[in-house]
Amino acid sequence: PSPAGFQKPHVPFRRARAVPFTGNRYMELYAQVLSANTGRNIRTLPLGKILSFRKPKGTLDGANNMHALYQVKPNLFTHVCISAKGDILTSEQFKRGSTGDPRFMTFGDGEVKVAGGIPFSAEIEAAERKKIHSINDRPAGVYKP
Repeated sequence: PSPAGFQKPHVPFRRARAVPFTGNRYMELYAQVLSANTGRNIRTLPLGKILSFRKPKGTLDGANNMHALYQVKPNLFTHVCISAKGDILTSEQFKRGSTGDPRFMTFGDGEVKVAGGIPFSAEIEAAERKKIHSINDRPAGVYKP
């Protein structure tokens, strides 16, 4: 037992990997969590369609969560964090930044972040596009044919 009578939870050893799969029409990426002791599959998750221009990147953080970074459109990348149990913890998208493709940065405390990319949200981008006026829009009081 640890101090104050708390016991550390038992976490079985896991292996995680990103598996690209080419179906009939397009390439998809799957995350697979395996038992390191037996090699048995614990969970396989579909992550979505990918482009094959860049190889998917993967790393583990200090809590043994798998992080995958893969290209989904020519200038759009997705970062997914998957727990040792095979649950998706977070999913976020990034556009290519001025320094090139997004990439992983691992900090001394085991934290993993995405660097070199611009956070992307389809809803925010759609709202920004609505703010742009059409060439046919005219101010109030101006003659409209």
